[in-house]
Amino acid sequence: MNQINWRYVALYGAYVAALHALDGPWRRWKFGWEGRAVDPWTLQHLLWGAIAQRVGVGPGQLALLGLANEAVEAGVRHYRPDLLWGTPETPLNVAADLVANQAGWELARRLGA
Repeated sequence: MNQINWRYVALYGAYVAALHALDGPWRRWKFGWEGRAVDPWTLQHLLWGAIAQRVGVGPGQLALLGLANEAVEAGVRHYRPDLLWGTPETPLNVAADLVANQAGWELARRLGA
């Protein structure tokens, strides 16, 4: 396996940190999609999959990074729920987010060819 693409990890980490550090309208968005497999946040996974492809992250590495992201999010939600906002994700939503990562990657690959 190739080395971790730290540029992508840093970009994504900065994005997540900004979402949680800044008091923006996204903290109060209510979509009425709670408990569904796909929600509006799934779109950001599609976008970050495309970004991953553009900065040289492979699909396998993206899958591992996506799993790590979801595991960290679940851990923080369990042990420090005061640090997060929004509703907990269902297992189907986690799966949809992981699929969206890969779909974004593949879409960027095809559009860039």
